[in-house]
Parts: sequence; C-alpha cells; structure tokens
Amino acid sequence: NAHISIETYYRFIIQEALPFYSKLLYLDCDLVVNGDVAELFDIELGDNAIAAVPDIDFIGNLNMKNGERAGYVRKQLHMRDAYGYFQAGVLVMNLERMRKIHTVHEWLEIASKPGYIYNDQDILNVECEGLVTYLNYSWNVMHNCAGRVNGVFDFAPANVYKAYMASRKAPKIVHYAGFDKPWKNPWCDFASLYWSYAQETPFMAQMIATMSGVERPAPPEHHERAIAEDSPIRKYVDVLAPTGSKQRELMKVVARRVQGKR
Repeated sequence: NAHISIETYYRFIIQEALPFYSKLLYLDCDLVVNGDVAELFDIELGDNAIAAVPDIDFIGNLNMKNGERAGYVRKQLHMRDAYGYFQAGVLVMNLERMRKIHTVHEWLEIASKPGYIYNDQDILNVECEGLVTYLNYSWNVMHNCAGRVNGVFDFAPANVYKAYMASRKAPKIVHYAGFDKPWKNPWCDFASLYWSYAQETPFMAQMIATMSGVERPAPPEHHERAIAEDSPIRKYVDVLAPTGSKQRELMKVVARRVQGKR
C-alpha cells in the first residue's frame, strides 16, 4: 500500500532479527513517552501473544452509519469480535508465542495479500485474535487528528469512549497517529507535550528551522593543502607566515594559483 511505509513491516521480522529475546516492547516513532515504560514492559502476558490498547478509531468506525468498516470486517478480516481490535503503535510482544503462530516468511506472505487497509495492524489483529492482553488507554492515547475525538471516537461504545477520555487527562504515552504531527503543526492536539520534551534536546534549533522551511546549508568546501604536510619548505613557511596571519593566507592563494588549483 502506498500509504504504508516499509518500516512498518519491521514488526513482523523482530522475532527473527532478535532471536535471543522472548519479550519485547515495540513503540512507533510518532509518539511521546510520558510514563515509565518499565511498568509497561512488566505486564504479564501469560500465553498471550501481544499486549495492546484497543483502537478507538477503528472501534468508532465500526458504529458509523455508512457501515464501511463493519463491512470490511465481514468481507476481509473475518474477526469474531471486531470490538477487540487493537492499535499496533504500542505493543508488548511475546516473541516466543509469535514464533509459534507464524514464521517471518509466513507473516510477510500474509501481509503481501491485497485487500487490507492496514497490512501490518490488520494482520496482527486477525492472527492474534484471542491472544491479546488489553492495556489501559493511557498507554496509547491517540491525539485528536482532524477532529476525530468528536467525529469518530465518540461513535465507540460509551464505556470505551469514557475510558479514552479519562486517559487524556493523564497520558502515559501520547500517539500522534495520522497526518497531523507536532513537528509540522505546533498547534495540533498534545503538541505542547511534544515540544516540552523537544526543548530539552540539543536539536531544538534545527527542529524549529526545519519546521520553518529553512534548509540545512551545504558543508563548507574543503580545499587540498596548498603546501603538503611533509613538504621540506613547510618549516620555513611556518616561520615567515604563521598560521592565521595575512601572509599565510596570501601565500596559500599564490601557491594554489601556481599549482592550477582554485
């Protein structure tokens, strides 16, 4: 799918790329961790394959009047309980159990089949159904992209929407899922949280410059030495024209001209 990056399929190769690990915490790159992920990692999975937060966006879409997402579940996903669909941006993965479900080749073979909206997330939900430990919504608080809180999320069952709204008051992880990112739009939902952490990094100035459309300048052009380091005349040059002096700069220009260099 054109809207799915290659990197999103890394979830399927983790079990082989890290063969000596039995448990792993997976986090998308478009989020801010505001709590202690050690607490999240310590979640007991038992024989379940994955721990994740229910996807309020998907669940809300199930109840939309047009019925498109409900139809998609019936025709493509064939899930027994679509209201148990989880969001795959924050996952605690039981790699031993994942390896028993499918090999990496099998995961990627399934992901290559046409018809899926989210080739990675949809497949994890289908193949891991019934093997999921559900986390509190605070571990993956989806931000209000394009007004979805009051246009999609509120179509979810009342208990789901209530749990999501409560998680917004004390988020442990904020997920900027969708096109509206705080590093592009500093007015988006939860952007202040992102920038409060960004300003503690050494990259703040570059981030603001990038957001303002300022391009990174090309590195300065490097000239070959006008007089080689091992040249026999170098010791006399250092005496007559010390480093940093006007005589030195003039001598370098003359030497380059003689050698046909710029």
